[in-house]
Amino acid sequence: MSTPQQEANSTNVTSIDVPQVVAFACIGTITIATNLFLLIVLVSKRHLRTASNTLLVSTLIVGILFALLYLIPRWAIPYTGQLPIICALLPPIGQAFFININLHVCSISLERYICISNPFLYDRIGKRKNFIILIILLWVVSIMSQFIPLFTFKPIRPECYYWADNLAAQRNFLVSTFVILFFIPLTVIVISYCRIYVIVNFHVAQFQQIVKQLHNTEEKLTKDRKAIKQIVAMISVFVISFLPFVIEFLIWQDKKFEGTQADIIALRVTQFFAFSYPAISPLLCCWFKANLRREVKRSLKRCLGHNQTNNTTTANLVQCESRYKTIDLSTRPSIVLLQEEIKNAKKALPDYSQADEVKSPSEKSEGNDDSSRNQDINITNNSTIV
Repeated sequence: MSTPQQEANSTNVTSIDVPQVVAFACIGTITIATNLFLLIVLVSKRHLRTASNTLLVSTLIVGILFALLYLIPRWAIPYTGQLPIICALLPPIGQAFFININLHVCSISLERYICISNPFLYDRIGKRKNFIILIILLWVVSIMSQFIPLFTFKPIRPECYYWADNLAAQRNFLVSTFVILFFIPLTVIVISYCRIYVIVNFHVAQFQQIVKQLHNTEEKLTKDRKAIKQIVAMISVFVISFLPFVIEFLIWQDKKFEGTQADIIALRVTQFFAFSYPAISPLLCCWFKANLRREVKRSLKRCLGHNQTNNTTTANLVQCESRYKTIDLSTRPSIVLLQEEIKNAKKALPDYSQADEVKSPSEKSEGNDDSSRNQDINITNNSTIV
């Protein structure tokens, strides 16, 4: 999503805004890192592979692709505006991912509202198959809607250009697209979370009345208040990130509009916040969901612990190697000499295996007495057995 002035700057080789390139490169790297890490945690843990988390997995994939296919190539790599095909494809790709994120957030808000307001209905429709169908629809609608201009009023040309020949068609398309696919879902998001806020607040009021009667109510009340804070934070972050930039973007679509320096600064600041939301969204999910937060902490501890064990193992190997180098092997006997000494020692020992023991007559008589005594014992034992 870019303005005419930004498109002109991207095609100009001599004007490169280095701070802007560095800033968007950092945002793209952080977006890939946070979304990819949370995606690995969700996929690797079996108890997190729930039907409701399918939407979250798709949202993380959208964030990764947004950084890889649009944010870094369009804003972090200079001179991409000089290639006509890339110049024509990147703006629709950015708008498609932008709307796709909005539709995913809208779907998540509706899923949470139905889960809280009508649990029985959620048990019937909250199946993995239904979530997969919904995700496919979100991807198809967001992609197909933004590639319509390439086949109608704004085809690919040998040179880069922003304004189409039919300005009225371009303006009407952008306004209708963002009204239907951005402002209406945004309204649904706000209404859904407001309804969730009302329901949770109602439960808080009920628990406050019986706080002295039940034992576990204070803990439950604390959890409900925490849920209210989470709802307010999620709505605030999403609206502050997206809404100002969309308004600025639509204002700049008027060809007669000539923005001042303050308007350019406002556009860049709002664009920075809007493009930062895919990097912040996984952090919010980890912070607000207790199960995700626990698994992320465990994964981080395992990674840090694995690195510490590797470091200690490496240090021990280095220490052992240094000790081995200090040993003077010339002062020690060889293995062959040791083996020869052992053989000679064995030959020197007397062999008692074939020696007969000489007994005196008394010892022989004692042996006979012992044998007769043993026979008597055996007879008595046999008689007792019979």
